Amino acid sequence: MQRGPVRNYRKAIEETRQITGSLKRRLERPDLPEGERRWLEQIYAYQLILHQGWRHLAEYNQLVKVNLEELKTKYLCLVYKFSAIAFSL
Repeated sequence: MQRGPVRNYRKAIEETRQITGSLKRRLERPDLPEGERRWLEQIYAYQLILHQGWRHLAEYNQLVKVNLEELKTKYLCLVYKFSAIAFSL
């Protein structure tokens, strides 16, 4: 179920980290039945992929924001230079 755009990547990363850690602790229990262990291993693998995906998405989002700010700065510099040239003519 998709709820809409994610507004807080840190919260999503923290939640998936906690769930992944909880699953890992359960898998470390020596008395875990084999059927449940296999099931938990699959869930753990998918949860780990989800956690890593959130981290990569957050990094990508931050990189896009930085690049956007750099582009805005370069654009403003160009506008300033062109306006200076236009006024000097």
